[in-house]
This record gives sequence, C-alpha cells and structure tokens, in this order.
Amino acid sequence: MAPLTYAETKGFDLEQIVISGLLPPHFLSSDPVQDLRSYVADYLKEEIAAEAVIQNIPAFAEFLRVALH
Repeated sequence: MAPLTYAETKGFDLEQIVISGLLPPHFLSSDPVQDLRSYVADYLKEEIAAEAVIQNIPAFAEFLRVALH
C-alpha cells in the first residue's frame, strides 16, 4: 500500500502526518496511534515467530535437505 500524497490530504498537518506515516488506514483513522501500535505488535509477533523457527538450526537444516529432494 502506497502512502498518501499531499494532494490526497486536506492541508498539511505535520503532527498528523508524523503520527500516521501517511498510511491511508492510519491517516484516516480516528485513533491512528492505537492502529499503529496494533500494526507493529502484529508485525513483531510474525517476525519473532519466524526467528524462532530459524533458531532451531538442526531442524531448519533438515527441512532444507528434505525440501531440496
């Protein structure tokens, strides 16, 4: 999803732009801070889960060996 452009916003409210990052769902939200917190929490949850899978190196190496055949 691309961020909004200046032409797509109504005026230039720097504080709102900094808080929302110009992401449309967050920029247009009534509570962009909470939306961004939820977005970041979901992203971190996925990243931590992915990292945990890779930390089990022997299992990951076995997966790669099986996947290649």
